[in-house]
Amino acid sequence: GILLPLPSYSPTSSSVRSPLAQHLTHLDLSSNLIELLPDALFDLPSLSHLNLSYNKLTTLAPQTNTESQKYGWRYGLVSLESLDLSGNKTHDLGQLPVSLHGCESLRTLNLCNNNLERIPYELGMLEQLTHLGLSGNPQRYIRTSLVQGSCANLLKFLRNRMDSKNLQWAKEQHEQVALALNKQKNGTLKDENSQINRKSPKRHTVQASEKDEVTTDETPHTHGHTTSKSTSQIVNSSPLKEELLTNIADLEEKLGSFNLSQAKRFALKKDLAMERSKLIREERRLKSL
Repeated sequence: GILLPLPSYSPTSSSVRSPLAQHLTHLDLSSNLIELLPDALFDLPSLSHLNLSYNKLTTLAPQTNTESQKYGWRYGLVSLESLDLSGNKTHDLGQLPVSLHGCESLRTLNLCNNNLERIPYELGMLEQLTHLGLSGNPQRYIRTSLVQGSCANLLKFLRNRMDSKNLQWAKEQHEQVALALNKQKNGTLKDENSQINRKSPKRHTVQASEKDEVTTDETPHTHGHTTSKSTSQIVNSSPLKEELLTNIADLEEKLGSFNLSQAKRFALKKDLAMERSKLIREERRLKSL
């Protein structure tokens, strides 16, 4: 495939960065048939706007070639404000959802018109975002009204799908990213990227299926390898739990309307309390399995 024509700078050697790499703020690489992202791309500390739309980035998962060159999305780009990955037929976001947590200035993330059948829950933890574009993907689990609605509601929907174990895992990954960025800044980084995503018990995603089910047994891809499924990774979810979560999201969205009568709002709050009660009972049942 066609690679980005970037020099192979080491992230530990900031003193030898060229002035261009050090001060570049806008980079438009759209429509260039790019298939892989080289590691050097993430050593652009001032980059605020990156356009990678309409290339051939079918996967952003970590990869290593026969010459030990690394590709795929990783932590870095700490000044990023806008990232456009639309129109790439991407089916795997790799480490992007957790890595972007280190981009505190990020406001716009465009993932429209890709091949995402599974939307990672971790995207919901990118609370710095003001726009998250997911339209034009084959996923069917998130309603069109949510995808096209406010970013805050969409992020909340994704966060609410995370159970306590996966929420804790995501927070640990964010700590790893912060640690790696700090070491990179201080010039003491060795190879922290392999630690990110390593400890995940499972990767929760919103998945498209004919029955609108959600799978919870997929582990992150690392260098092209996958971990086999196990029974313990499946019992955290059930069709009933996902139905209840969807109902709760629907009711919360309706309660956000400003045009509700007092009686209607009271009825919605009552229904919401009942659904949450059912969800608690179902989660207890699943934990007992």
